[in-house]
Amino acid sequence: MRHHSLRDQVRVQPFFPTFLIFLFVLATTHTVWSAETFTVQWKNSGPEFPWLSLVELRSVNENVSLKAEKLRQGSSEYPNGLRATFTNPGDDPAWFRVKLALGYGFAFSDRMLEQHPYLWVRDLGLYISRSGTWSETGTQRAEAADQVSRSLNEPFVSCAQKYFQWAGLREYEPKLDQKIWEFVEEKQDWPIEARSIDHIARLGEVDASYFDQRFPDLKYSRIYLGWPDHNDEFILWNNGKIGVSSNSVGGDSKSYPESPWQPRASGYSLQFGVGEAPQFSDYGGSRVHQQLRDGFHLVVTSDWNEAGLSITQTNFAYPLDGEQIKTGVEPLLAWTKIQFSNPVPHKQQTYLGIEFTNEDFAGSLPLANIKDLAWRKGGFYLLGQLVAVADPALEFNEILVTGDRKRFRAAVQLEPSEAKSWIFANFYRPVSPARLESVRALGYEKALERTLAFWNRLDSQGAKITVPEPLFNNLYRTFLPRITINSDLDLNGFSVLQTGPVLYNRVWHHV
Repeated sequence: MRHHSLRDQVRVQPFFPTFLIFLFVLATTHTVWSAETFTVQWKNSGPEFPWLSLVELRSVNENVSLKAEKLRQGSSEYPNGLRATFTNPGDDPAWFRVKLALGYGFAFSDRMLEQHPYLWVRDLGLYISRSGTWSETGTQRAEAADQVSRSLNEPFVSCAQKYFQWAGLREYEPKLDQKIWEFVEEKQDWPIEARSIDHIARLGEVDASYFDQRFPDLKYSRIYLGWPDHNDEFILWNNGKIGVSSNSVGGDSKSYPESPWQPRASGYSLQFGVGEAPQFSDYGGSRVHQQLRDGFHLVVTSDWNEAGLSITQTNFAYPLDGEQIKTGVEPLLAWTKIQFSNPVPHKQQTYLGIEFTNEDFAGSLPLANIKDLAWRKGGFYLLGQLVAVADPALEFNEILVTGDRKRFRAAVQLEPSEAKSWIFANFYRPVSPARLESVRALGYEKALERTLAFWNRLDSQGAKITVPEPLFNNLYRTFLPRITINSDLDLNGFSVLQTGPVLYNRVWHHV
């Protein structure tokens, strides 16, 4: 009767609009009620897979219906299973959550099921597929296993190395991350290969040099020197140059609004050179060698040779007014000891040079009026503000140069086999000249002693890891201070840890 009634209505109403309505109803009905299926299978729970004592499947999307029934036929490898049926009326991916015991679990989507014949979460002991059960996808799994086996015979290449080979971008280049998502999309069509952990397991014992030799970009390294909960982090480049970036605090002005409680600093740099016409080492050069104190402390020594002398520069960061940070912008100093050693049996006369620039690494607020920077006994000043404290034993004269930079030099003399050192300390943000005496009262040696004691106390409270390669042990230990100096205070004075313990270009505020 309904069929005849509908046909009668069609006869009395205009044909074309009614036909469109009929097609719309058919299309809508098909979208809403079409159902898809997939299977979830898992191993028996036991000592190896204790989390499989509970397996629950849920839909994440509110508009996606999901029904799961016990799978009637399992396999010896994966004897437990569910047959899931779902409908997704929308265009967005349908997400499903697998909840396991002991807090384990993961999520996957219908798009992932469309792209792959199966999802094998091997370490958790689960298998998911839209193409059939574990037994029914044996052919596909055998083909994948063959590709994985053959890939293990190839030299191991990390994901970072693959990105470099594909994009041609090196670590130090500013546009390094601009092709990341293109790389991710491209990589999805690459042949199946073994996991990195399986490749590494086949390498046997290797030392740090195995990896060091594979990364030529290490010569373009830089390190950050700072203090927990403080918003200012100095950049120490591989050539010994000390940098201040306006993007270290206050947010990225191009993408985020300014943070009034964390005003941005103005970017500048300073670098030490040697010679009558002082020579300054190039970034990325091979002349300067750097190392961390004890292999892990953020106290960095830079060594190089120039004008017949051996040069040693030591740098670390320590706050001027104590270790308790309340605002995040208290005066922070990059302390420097620069030492000249005369290795020859005769007297040498030379110069210690220092160059200031208004370079703002990855930032947009360079230090203004850099051409007005001037030396007065004991320090370098800009428009009445103290920028850097200099060793009182040195007398500097300005060297005329072009561009946004200022150069100075001081005559020094070394007896045969003599070594001399001088102390400097530059502020992240210029301060009142009255603070010069505070810097003198604290001094380099006391600041260094307190810095080491502080980090040693923190290190003693943490976990320890020991492996046969000393460099890896030190790498683990140095991550603790690197992570904590990326901690900043929020508006309420709470510590907020940021990502990137080794390298970051700016602080991303959680507010």
